[in-house]
Amino acid sequence: MLEQYFSKVTLDQEYKPFELGSTVVKHNESFPNIENASVALIGISTKTSNPSDKIRKELYSLVSQPVLENKLVDLGNISEGETPADTHNQLKTIAGELQSRGVVTILLGTSLEQGEALYQSFESAEELVEATLISSHLPLLEYQLLYRICNYEPNFLQNINALAFQSHYIPPKALDTLENLNFGHYRLGALKQNIEEAELYLRNSKVVMYDANAIKHSDTPSTSKTQPNGLTGEEACQLARYSGLSESTKCFGLFEYVPENDSNNITAKTLAQLVWYFLDGYANRTND
Repeated sequence: MLEQYFSKVTLDQEYKPFELGSTVVKHNESFPNIENASVALIGISTKTSNPSDKIRKELYSLVSQPVLENKLVDLGNISEGETPADTHNQLKTIAGELQSRGVVTILLGTSLEQGEALYQSFESAEELVEATLISSHLPLLEYQLLYRICNYEPNFLQNINALAFQSHYIPPKALDTLENLNFGHYRLGALKQNIEEAELYLRNSKVVMYDANAIKHSDTPSTSKTQPNGLTGEEACQLARYSGLSESTKCFGLFEYVPENDSNNITAKTLAQLVWYFLDGYANRTND
């Protein structure tokens, strides 16, 4: 059923035996068998580009995780639908199907709005869901991302965590709502002083929505809203690893990459390392 949604991965580079590209099971000649898979990587292609392929190119050149050999599959790219709702419905169906098979989803998305589909993919699971947003902003006002998640029916939301937000971007009403609903929150300044505390927020999160705009411009110069301040690349990778370590995390989405501006591939390299550290965390899960 899943094969109909995906186009093939067309990267033609060669990989050394110790590189991830030589061990991941890719959708190139045939669609991967996911019966024995533990983690599935999926991307989204737009009408003009395949932004996820630039991240893949950098990711595949990093060292492999022996524990994940033949357990990590790359299903390829979903084509954006005629409307965002079309793309949303595809993602919801695919992520839900992967969850039913016990496979963790890594989404190389385009828009942060697609994180709503990852949350909604848990609808049929009939269990409560904790979600975490890592972003410089807090989309909690009416009709914004977190507002829509909070008001989605049927309601299976247990909690929302907001990490690395920057106070100078947050409307007072949004912050008041966050505190009144007793949602977990950890602003950028506090997180930088004690990043280990972030693990407590990610520990029970079933879906993690990672906005690349949470990372400062010098480390990710090619995002939709580049920021002079933000997470460093190292801090961003640490949060990704915490997400992977969590036994709860079933969906990890990475959003807001703009490949057209990434002439030296610095942003693609940083985002590839975020995925690598999520995989590193996953490989070190203790089943506790």
